[in-house]
Amino acid sequence: MRGTAAPGILCVEDDPDDRLLAEMAHRDSGVVNSLAFVSDGDEALEYLRRVGRHANRAGNDQPGIILLDLNMPGTDGRETLVVIKADPALRRIPVVILTTSSAERDIATSYDQGANSYIVSPRHSRASSVSSSTCATTGSRSGRSQGRPERETALHLEQLACLPDLDRRSGRPDSCPVGRR
Repeated sequence: MRGTAAPGILCVEDDPDDRLLAEMAHRDSGVVNSLAFVSDGDEALEYLRRVGRHANRAGNDQPGIILLDLNMPGTDGRETLVVIKADPALRRIPVVILTTSSAERDIATSYDQGANSYIVSPRHSRASSVSSSTCATTGSRSGRSQGRPERETALHLEQLACLPDLDRRSGRPDSCPVGRR
């Protein structure tokens, strides 16, 4: 990125082991973006809106991308996605579903509710699946055939963030929200 800090990555994940794996994968990936964790949908919304536990969050920028688990206690990822995409101040933040659910209903519903990508990961290796996984993604929201996401493999986090559909801030290739060291 040109002389400015790269926008951060917000990971909404309740499982401490998956958080640790995501942190290790982030560190090893060479991605320069900061990585922040919240444990559920309610905390994610507080973080994004700077209220409650996150009222004094440093910085003015919103994350460049949100990695969202679907299956969490309390406000789960499904509900959180609906709220984010309904909020005019948040809806342009790319949301990548990162979950163990491979249910076609979850995939279709996530896209219908505005998810930008959907990554199915094995239960005990979720973080490594960020860099190589079975991924349901659209590349272009209008490019889906018969309402079903296309299947891709070995999709890397930095590629995910740079999909044309994810970058709504500008049409420039240098506006990718994920930077490399």
